[in-house]
Order: sequence, then C-alpha cells, then structure tokens
Amino acid sequence: MAVDALTRRKVAFAAVGGFASLATTTTTAQQKEPSRPLPLAVTGYGARHRETVDRLLQTLGPKVALDSEKGLHLVIRLLVDSGLLTQSEAALLDKIVDAIFSSKSVSAMRDAVVAVKNELVRAASDLAKAITSIVEDSIEFAAKKLSDKDFLKVVAIVSADLGGALSGAFALAGGGIPLAVIGGLVGAVSGSALTASKTL
Repeated sequence: MAVDALTRRKVAFAAVGGFASLATTTTTAQQKEPSRPLPLAVTGYGARHRETVDRLLQTLGPKVALDSEKGLHLVIRLLVDSGLLTQSEAALLDKIVDAIFSSKSVSAMRDAVVAVKNELVRAASDLAKAITSIVEDSIEFAAKKLSDKDFLKVVAIVSADLGGALSGAFALAGGGIPLAVIGGLVGAVSGSALTASKTL
C-alpha cells in the first residue's frame, strides 16, 4: 500500500500517540504511590515520541505503511533488534501477519491466530503473548461490527491494531518487556480507535 510521506507520518504518530496518555496515567499512579518513579523524566517523553516515530519511518522506508503486510514484518524485525522478541517469537508473529492478509474470511483469520497463540503458550515472552491477545480480540471486535462482505475493513482494523501494538511496544522498549506490554496496549488502542472511526 503506497502512501505519501504526510500520511505515513500521521499513521506513525497515531500508533505511538497513546504514549502521552501512558505518561499521564503513570504520573497519576505516582502521585498515589510516590515509590514508583516514571521510567523517563517527564520532559523526556516528547523526545522519546519523536525518536520512536523517526525510527519507525526509517525502518519502514519510503512508501511503506505501518499497517501494511510489509510494514508489520519490518516492525517485528525492529522488536527483535531491540531485544524484545526472540527470532522464534518473531517467526510466529510473522505467521499472524501472513494470516491477516492471506485469509479470505473472519473465521479463517481467527483460526490461524488461535493456532499461533497455542504455539506461543509453550514458550514465549509476555510481550509476544500480549500482542497475540490484542490481535485475537481485534478480530472479535471487527467481527461483531462487520461481516465477511466487509472483510477488507476487518483486515484494515486488525492490521492497524497490530501496527499500533508493535510500535507502542517499541516506544517503551527501554523499560523492558513489562513496560513494552503496556506500550503495546496503548498503541493498539490508539491505532484501533483511529482506524475504526474511519471504517465503521
């Protein structure tokens, strides 16, 4: 899917746009429990947001959208390079990307993702499992709103959720897997809300 530079930047910003809400939530928790420091100085979140978007765009290269098949595979590689995913976990997440774009129906996509989830249960980090859980729930959400005749819209929503989860996890890569899981959730919510509001 070819997109212009402005659209690509908007997509990347949307995917990590929940970063600020995470900082706000963490700050609120910190006020209640002063013993929990923020993972970054408050003034560092803007810079981290910019660095994340720049790195994502650099990884994607020209004319590759974050939520495209190629874009998702590239960001999975980025998480491997960042130490958040193992090669075996990445291979299983690659299967999910393939399923999203090659399935011909919601049920076929669901079955493929469940099969990967069952493989991840045996040996995988919380991040890989969390990302798979987000995709599985995204399929269920889209299935309730759309039918197989609108299957391309289902693909758009699920791929946006996965792109948001992957990029959100990368945004908090410095905090290790626990914070990357939170970043994945925040990013997926942002990506889902943006795409669903335009699609449904």
